[in-house]
Amino acid sequence: MSLAAKLSTDVLVTTLVKISLKLRGIVVIPLVTIYLGTAAYGAYAQVFAVATLLGQVTLLGLDTGIVQFFQQYGEDRSVTYWTLASALLLTGTGSMLVVAAAAPLLATYTLGDRAFATTFLVGSALVPLTVWLRFGQGYLRATRRIKYYSLSDVAVVYGHIAAVAGTVLLTDFGIAGVLAVVVATRAVAVGGIHLAIVREVGVASPSLERFRYFLGYSVPTMGTDVARSTLTQADRLLVGAVLGATAVGVYSVAYQVAQGMLLYVRPLSITLFPEFSRLWAEERPRVRDLTITALRYFIALAVPTIGGLWLIGKSILNLLTTPDVAAEAAPLLVLLAIGILLQGVSEIYTELFYAADQTSVPLRIQGVAAIVNVALNALLLPTIGIQGAAIATIVTFALAAGTTAIAFQYWLPVVPPFRSVAAPIAATAIMTAAFWVVAPWWPLTLVLAPVVYGVAFVALGGVERGELAGLLHHVGG
Repeated sequence: MSLAAKLSTDVLVTTLVKISLKLRGIVVIPLVTIYLGTAAYGAYAQVFAVATLLGQVTLLGLDTGIVQFFQQYGEDRSVTYWTLASALLLTGTGSMLVVAAAAPLLATYTLGDRAFATTFLVGSALVPLTVWLRFGQGYLRATRRIKYYSLSDVAVVYGHIAAVAGTVLLTDFGIAGVLAVVVATRAVAVGGIHLAIVREVGVASPSLERFRYFLGYSVPTMGTDVARSTLTQADRLLVGAVLGATAVGVYSVAYQVAQGMLLYVRPLSITLFPEFSRLWAEERPRVRDLTITALRYFIALAVPTIGGLWLIGKSILNLLTTPDVAAEAAPLLVLLAIGILLQGVSEIYTELFYAADQTSVPLRIQGVAAIVNVALNALLLPTIGIQGAAIATIVTFALAAGTTAIAFQYWLPVVPPFRSVAAPIAATAIMTAAFWVVAPWWPLTLVLAPVVYGVAFVALGGVERGELAGLLHHVGG
């Protein structure tokens, strides 16, 4: 199969899977907020925020490193797997024990309510499970089996949905019980992934010498991932510390809906990084062309989505949660969506740095942005409330995206044409103005607005002749 054909099908399958998996966030919102309350959803979101943030530290960047080790350096699979697995067994167990011991403090200082200590205690098991899930998926990316990667997501996410739905609807276990069942189902899925990997690679002795070598590449990527997670998770932790569990629930509802835009970029980053690593040494022009096309695709979809959320965001929220929560979350949607657009741009350029073995550059950029994010949240939350967190998100993601894009030009000029940005913005303005003036029933807006946008986008020169054949049409030329 040609590179173009493989990448096209990988991106397509991953995109379709990611779209279906967005059900997790969408289904969980009404199940928890309606049946257990907004504060319970805030606790649920906070536990996952802590697990994600600490999991990034515990993982040591090895899920990204393993891709580079296989693709560019041709490391032995069996020794590499067992070397990294041994290290992650120790770090994962240690992190779980830290969260379990600190559960009362986490409940008090991130939710303002010590009653949620049991929720954090149960959720502590999510830290090693998050680590081992990402490590297993990193192996699948490293061996360029993106479709299997997507299937692993299916197993984890649909098990999660079934666990939440079954526990909420059939028991009275509360939010701690919900997390306990989620932990059990995730353990089964993660165990299955690693059992399959072990059957493939066999058993080998870990190598301390190789582990030291691996850390030289992966630790900076860990720092970048931690900083990125701080940008996406720390605001919720600070919202809880300043405003309480209910505010976390409201903010998390808006963030979950806005994060749907990452469906446009995550399949690309998952699929393209292994190829960037493989092509970087000898075929950089192909890397540049592929990246520019990916940026154009992402911007062309993300910008009108922001306009759509401005038009019908509150109506969508009313379907997912209570009217009170929807009314509070709606003003946050557009602000957070702008931040997500900037996050997507930053992620694409960060993958290029990883492929070029320049892992320390995005680490410094994301680290500064994370510090700025925490400082802005600490300043804005007490003064203007929950919208301060959304404003901080825009400012810090703009800083990260702009600096990352500018910095990479030193290694390879990767700049999309001006019309790639101008055409989506102008077409979105036309779409938004038209439906704001006419203001039809919101389902009609949902159906017709993309048509209006598409016509305006093409008329304004947003699509070149032949590009409709697909994202990667020119890669195989």
